[in-house]
Amino acid sequence: MATREALPEWRDDIRTNLARDWQVRLSDLVRRTPDLAEDVLTWVRETEERLPGARQMLVQNVTATAPGAVAQGVQHGTIVNHHYASAAADAATERS
Repeated sequence: MATREALPEWRDDIRTNLARDWQVRLSDLVRRTPDLAEDVLTWVRETEERLPGARQMLVQNVTATAPGAVAQGVQHGTIVNHHYASAAADAATERS
């Protein structure tokens, strides 16, 4: 079963097992054919360079403390503030 076909919760285990299997296979290949060692190491380095970098989880805490203050954040999107709704509420308050 290919990793992309596996259930998401199994994918990390499958990747770990595949990596371990290939490490054993490549080690066996180099042990049986020592003159391939440099070629295998070159291939490993080139492959590692093409892999995406490690992901880093970022957490940011923002506190809006001023009266009427609002803290907003967005990633890969847009925030749209409709100020007219607030203006209508203010106008209704002024009429009361």
